[in-house]
Amino acid sequence: MTRLNLTGANVRLTLQERTYQAIKKALLSGELIAGQSLTVREIAESMGTSPTPVREAVRRLLTEGAFELLPNGTVRVRQMNDEQRQHARDIRIMLEGLAARRAAALATQEEIDAIARTNDEMKAAILRGDVKRYCLKNMEFHFQLYQAARSEVVFEIIERLWVQISPFLTVYAIDLIGQQPKKVVKTLTTEHDRIIRALRQKDGDEAESAIRSDLSQTFEGRPKNALVPDESSFFAATVPLRKARELRTATRR
Repeated sequence: MTRLNLTGANVRLTLQERTYQAIKKALLSGELIAGQSLTVREIAESMGTSPTPVREAVRRLLTEGAFELLPNGTVRVRQMNDEQRQHARDIRIMLEGLAARRAAALATQEEIDAIARTNDEMKAAILRGDVKRYCLKNMEFHFQLYQAARSEVVFEIIERLWVQISPFLTVYAIDLIGQQPKKVVKTLTTEHDRIIRALRQKDGDEAESAIRSDLSQTFEGRPKNALVPDESSFFAATVPLRKARELRTATRR
């Protein structure tokens, strides 16, 4: 597991809170992936901290549905079956559509320009086959958009859903980015381009429509890589740390 960064701009955060935020960011940005099994000791070693704040952070993330506790005492990044992923996507479509509509009315020019730059960086990552960078920039694109909506309540709910679903989005990206890069850029960024145009035109209807279309294509077809278990073995499946590293860093099939 790549070493997680505990340093941050807000030095007033407690060690427990910084540990929690670092693990949450790893879930959101593609550092941790669906089905990956971990121990508190492994996480603590990767972060250069003691097990105590990690244990508390893991406890919080278990409560939030990001991790699952296995019988042997290890934790697993949450797996979702098809029905659970569909439900999560339906809820995201409603909430993120609302946020996109608000952002179209409230985003500043500086915020829109920043969102556009992030989208360009995401496209470059896809062309390089850089899955981790793509996941990070995709998350940043969406969160910049939703922060521009100026609704703390909506943003917090969206973020919690992303913590649960992002590790599987990484699996999906690993499978998809292994295909023809130029085709994948079009697949993954056409709706992002629509969103940016809608923001510049302050068109709430178009922004909401574009985000709905973007999310509706998520998980089109089941990823074919080894991270996604068959339904028959779904709840018993885990992804060892070594296998997770191999698949996360893969660039081309």
